[in-house]
Amino acid sequence: MLAYPMAAARPGDDLDTCYDFSKSNTVTVPKISFFFRDGIVVSMPGKSSLITYTKTQVCLGFALYEPGDDERIIRNQAQRTMEIVYDIAGKRIGFTPNGCN
Repeated sequence: MLAYPMAAARPGDDLDTCYDFSKSNTVTVPKISFFFRDGIVVSMPGKSSLITYTKTQVCLGFALYEPGDDERIIRNQAQRTMEIVYDIAGKRIGFTPNGCN
């Protein structure tokens, strides 16, 4: 993402990693992976993690997690290419690629 100039975050927004794509004809965003404690890796296209406000303000859909926070959220936009499987009894969650189009 070093190829793109940084942009200011929206006031009051938790998304603080923003870019200005206004001078770019094409944008390449790397694949993003989540590494879970049990060794599972969940990867998704980087573009599915972008939140576009304007062409001069496109932010990565990640907010800082502070120790003691009650929640960790993977946005539904990032999950749109996956099938999510819930094992309530086992208290586990699974991800399968290419679940939805």
